[in-house]
Amino acid sequence: MYLFMCEVSVGKSSQRLKLIGLDEALIRIDEAFKDYSLSVETVSLEDSRGRILAENIISSMDVPDYRRSTVDGFALASVGCYLNQTFNVIGQVEMGSHTAIKIGLGEAVYVPTGGMVPDGADVVIMKEDVTIEKSAIQLNKVVTTQENVIEIGDDITKGSTILKAGKLIRAQEIGALVSVGMQCVQVFKKPRMSILCTGDELINLMKRAPKVRFEILTVRH
Repeated sequence: MYLFMCEVSVGKSSQRLKLIGLDEALIRIDEAFKDYSLSVETVSLEDSRGRILAENIISSMDVPDYRRSTVDGFALASVGCYLNQTFNVIGQVEMGSHTAIKIGLGEAVYVPTGGMVPDGADVVIMKEDVTIEKSAIQLNKVVTTQENVIEIGDDITKGSTILKAGKLIRAQEIGALVSVGMQCVQVFKKPRMSILCTGDELINLMKRAPKVRFEILTVRH
């Protein structure tokens, strides 16, 4: 850390100025603004990046709000599964759509990555791990329950606090806000600050400046 001392020589007179250190400056700033509070405003998520959150964000929903597949593959019930077992493919799930299909034992449904896992299924086996035979598949590996399945609320649980007031809003925070369905958010208004320069070292722009000698003193802790 450095402290600075500046000796200003103007004509035959000189004045020695001692500047405070950074830590002391921060303490004085905190003390001066301890009772100051910023106003709050509501902005759209598009305008929220780089702002400071003024409210706790509590999720009004589970994320995801449906059981979701993490791979392209076939959803099925893992109970009693064994290697080379054959399953009848009874349908498929469209990406972005809910499905009313219910899977029974020995049945499978094709599900894309991010697609909804049908009721009755507790696992999704990757399509690379099966042999497709017309309207049936044969397992080329043993599957385990919950494999490649994200359950409801695994990412965010309804009622949980996902962001706290005072948080700097970045791209990842905006993503979290979008995921819980928010379109706008309350932030602190940007403070307006000014710098007031004083002292006889300030001169007219067209006037020649006096000679100034600077000394830098290093302070080691």
